[in-house]
Amino acid sequence: THLGYRAKQEMAGQVNANSESVLDDPRCRPYLAQILYLRWWALQKTNRPGEATRVAQRLIDQHGGSACLAPVLLARATDALASQEYSECRELLTRLIEDFPGTESTKRAQDILTRLKNGRIE
Repeated sequence: THLGYRAKQEMAGQVNANSESVLDDPRCRPYLAQILYLRWWALQKTNRPGEATRVAQRLIDQHGGSACLAPVLLARATDALASQEYSECRELLTRLIEDFPGTESTKRAQDILTRLKNGRIE
């Protein structure tokens, strides 16, 4: 809850500082997906892309069904698109659409996937 409050206040630095220590706290285990998501968000905001990628991958690997994964998948897909890794981009977008229907991230993913299919991006 504390980290969520800090994130709403746009205190990414404090989220970064506080989130690492709670990752190993057994009391926080039920909230690990949300904590990882907030840490990923904070690392993105503080321009630490390498660390953000590692946290995103951990979130994907360990908490693949968590709803907080949707924006992470979208961000990873847009990164793949920017790197012209179209196959990976399609895979991530497809997973997002299938696993998290009805989310805001899914709407954006559908638009990008349609543009990819119609050849307007490649």
